[in-house]
Amino acid sequence: MSEIERIIKDTLVSLEQELSSELMAQGQTLAEHQKKLTAQDQDLKTLKDHIGRLQQEQREGERLWEGLSNVYRNLEPLLSRLNAWLNTQGRG
Repeated sequence: MSEIERIIKDTLVSLEQELSSELMAQGQTLAEHQKKLTAQDQDLKTLKDHIGRLQQEQREGERLWEGLSNVYRNLEPLLSRLNAWLNTQGRG
């Protein structure tokens, strides 16, 4: 093997090793990014579930509030009459 062939061969082997090392490093970086993305995806799913539960609780709270408002509207005339009656009894 001539000196030029040996230099070319050594250079190519060196480049191959560098490329291989670089690819392995990029593969590790990619794997780390994939882990982070997977974790973030799980966090997003958890947040969406939490938001869904909060929205459901909000709807239930609105229904309860509407029910209490209806009870108040129905009792208000009776409470006014009772208050008026109590005021007349207190004077008598």
